[in-house]
Amino acid sequence: MAVNKHYEAIIQNIFDKNMTEFYDQTMDWSQFTAIQRKYWVKFMSAGVYAIWREWLISGQTENINDIHVLLADFQISTLTALRNETTN
Repeated sequence: MAVNKHYEAIIQNIFDKNMTEFYDQTMDWSQFTAIQRKYWVKFMSAGVYAIWREWLISGQTENINDIHVLLADFQISTLTALRNETTN
């Protein structure tokens, strides 16, 4: 409905804001630069939104647990890559 009524951008902005607040409350950013924090949060927010959107629109055929594991894997691997960049 959001896509058809052209208000998906509003939902996406709210989602992004909430993801930023979530990561700011749950992450220890002391090992990362401000630039890494800013763009990692944007990257994760956009990716999580896209995955959830695809899952919902495509009929939710995949197991929800598989989606959660996939999201966690993406989060962990991208954080690991940033940590490695910071220490090198």
